[in-house]
Amino acid sequence: MSALARPGVFAAVLAAAALALHPALGAARWLPGQPAVLAALLLLAVLALAVRATGAREGRLAACVMAAGAIVLFGSLGMDGLRGHHGALTLAAGQSRGNFDEEGRDGRSLGLRPLGFAVGAERVDGDSVALAFPGGSVPVALTPGRAVAFGGYRFARPRAMTTGRASRLRVAASDGTRTLVADIAPGSPGRAGDLTIALEQYFPDFALDDRQQPFSRSAEPRNPAALLTVEKRGQPYRAFVLRSMPGVHRVEGLGLVFSLLEIEPERTAEIAVHREPAALAALVGALLVAAGLALSLRLLPARVKGGDPEAPVLVAGTTLVLILPLVDRGAVLAWSFGVPAAAGRVPLAGTGVFLGAALIAALGGCLLLVARSLAGDGEDARPAGRAALGLAVLLAGAGLLLAVVRVASLPGGVNGASCLALGGVAGAVAVLGASLFATRPGAPPFVSRLGTLALPLAALAAVALAIALAVSGVLRDGTYATPAAASAAAAALLGLSALETTGAPGPRRLAFLLALLALAV
Repeated sequence: MSALARPGVFAAVLAAAALALHPALGAARWLPGQPAVLAALLLLAVLALAVRATGAREGRLAACVMAAGAIVLFGSLGMDGLRGHHGALTLAAGQSRGNFDEEGRDGRSLGLRPLGFAVGAERVDGDSVALAFPGGSVPVALTPGRAVAFGGYRFARPRAMTTGRASRLRVAASDGTRTLVADIAPGSPGRAGDLTIALEQYFPDFALDDRQQPFSRSAEPRNPAALLTVEKRGQPYRAFVLRSMPGVHRVEGLGLVFSLLEIEPERTAEIAVHREPAALAALVGALLVAAGLALSLRLLPARVKGGDPEAPVLVAGTTLVLILPLVDRGAVLAWSFGVPAAAGRVPLAGTGVFLGAALIAALGGCLLLVARSLAGDGEDARPAGRAALGLAVLLAGAGLLLAVVRVASLPGGVNGASCLALGGVAGAVAVLGASLFATRPGAPPFVSRLGTLALPLAALAAVALAIALAVSGVLRDGTYATPAAASAAAAALLGLSALETTGAPGPRRLAFLLALLALAV
């Protein structure tokens, strides 16, 4: 059991767990039995922390707090995995249901599961739903940005869908001198003077097939039409109305012209349903892990050491080289850069040139530093490599500044994802600039100390970010098992792996920095 606590083994377990957890890798098809493999790796990591806590001499409090948090977190995740439920609930306005369609982890339907109470939809307005719960006098608004909790379940992410039916139609009947209007609904005829008008058949997107038979091309109300049954003094008549052709549908027996004035399509809302009974306990465990890591910060600077003084610069430069091709789907490789807007992708003139030049400079600087490291005595390459990386910082900074100016001048603005992508590149540039500054010859002692603390603080920030995204997922999406939270948790695991004093520190730090910055890109 003590072998698990060795830095090399522990780092490998954390890195493997991060790969299994990351949505871009762990949920892929390359890893059979991914949930079981991930659970086994996390269990090994928890056991390793427990062994370290029992054998710790220095920093025993921090080790015990971190181990206790990991045990609580792992147990909570396991409980939610066994006793949690996830699925979808479909409701139309005025409809109530006491069960939902449960789904497995692979998206396979598991059938209907009872809620234990009835939930109804009073209104469906776009993607907003007014939910009615037992004992509630006022309906609760459910929106895409806010989940609603009741009875141990969370309801979230409503999505409106058109059923192809109509909840209400407004029909007019005119004899040329006066016009009568009636509102009708399926199963609920309307009255217009001495007429009783009922809906017989509704076509949201009316068309005629090759045999001249009516059908609907889609469920969307693009060309609504209806077949009506009109009754006057016990005598039934049939009338056809098409909204695109008002006033031309005449029923000779009645001497009236019928028109379809407006329709109210029937819409349903598909609502995500989640039950995670141990979510609060998982939050407590995650906070304990963060607290234990924070308590150990005073010990980490003495333990986290890199043999090559240029290793942090090389890691930061390589990160910038790998991040730049990711933004805007690799457009930087073609000397271009753009941001998505309402009208589509908007190229930012000049930005791609600066970022492309920064990519070339960073790649050249990294290759020079790698050549120096391989040669062993290639000190002449060190100043040139650092100069090239410094030039990359200046060029990328100029490109980002120009991008900010261009984005600010756009009339419609851009979405938050574009700003986040620019922030990811800015973060990579800032890390490279800080690494160059902290490792320059004659750097003040406090600067070197800050450079030593950078990795532990980044790992702590990754843990805090994972907690924040999980809490945001519960409040917004009804579950902490969101892709964003999983990505941040994978980055946090890589950060903990990078803190271990064992072999290959550069690749581990590079993987952590990439995973952290890729959250923005």
